Amino acid sequence: LAVVIDDHDMQISHVLRAEEWLPSTPRHLQLYQALDYRPPKFGHLPMILGSDKSKLSKRHGATGLLEYREMGVLPEAMLNFLTLLGWAPGKGEKEELFGRDELIKRFDLSDVNSSGAVFDVEKLEWMNSHYIRGCSPERLTELCVPYFQSAGLVSDELDDPQRCYAERVLILEQERMRLLSEAPTLCHFFFRDDFDYDEKATSRLLKDSEVGDMLVQLQNRLEALDEYTDIGIEAVIRELAKVREVKAGQIIHPTRAALTGRTTGPPLFEMMAVLGRDRCIDRLRRCVGWMAGMNTSG
Repeated sequence: LAVVIDDHDMQISHVLRAEEWLPSTPRHLQLYQALDYRPPKFGHLPMILGSDKSKLSKRHGATGLLEYREMGVLPEAMLNFLTLLGWAPGKGEKEELFGRDELIKRFDLSDVNSSGAVFDVEKLEWMNSHYIRGCSPERLTELCVPYFQSAGLVSDELDDPQRCYAERVLILEQERMRLLSEAPTLCHFFFRDDFDYDEKATSRLLKDSEVGDMLVQLQNRLEALDEYTDIGIEAVIRELAKVREVKAGQIIHPTRAALTGRTTGPPLFEMMAVLGRDRCIDRLRRCVGWMAGMNTSG
């Protein structure tokens, strides 16, 4: 009764709701008739299902829009994703990425499927990564700084140099980000020097004495580098590879591990330029010392 009166007072012309409301529709129509109200047009849509094809619920993960916002899903990604749940733009069309204006132009209720649609979180994250890559550096920084602040990576009051640094960092990690909430984990080593070397880095890249010698040579060459830019850094590393008669990758991969504690990350030369000369040299020195200690204890 309350729903019928409320919809009438708000002059609702169309009601679109889940198919589970179908049994209630005849009773609602009788109430409209009894109250001498003009009923709206009703449309019932298929249910949104979890990965197990049952009705989507909290046991399938986050279910509220605010939760997905906290996870770092962009509004335009969520709109695009939800619109495609049970609807397709045309038979045989494979395009899945649409802007708001195009969705409004192309959406038609007659194209909504009659069967339930699975809420695929992996697809949502893939779609979100597309919209993250499309963000301007300024917008991405504005969106990610609160996550950095919550993780204690930056101060609550960022000055211009700090914000500029955060922007440069995010530009490097933008391609790998699926959710905004991943920013602190992806970017941690840019802000903190007290990271650990992960198991892959230690077992595959930072165990031989030759690697330690190579890192010392790289450190010396970086100290003597006139212009500390990504181009200059690349030239130094490739020249060192020629001197040591090894492939460039045999220097690039251990260097990445020494500077970040990880085996993967953004392009090394650009990353080193953003980290800065002093920080890179300090980390190389720290890693060489750590390796020497490990070899001694071993």
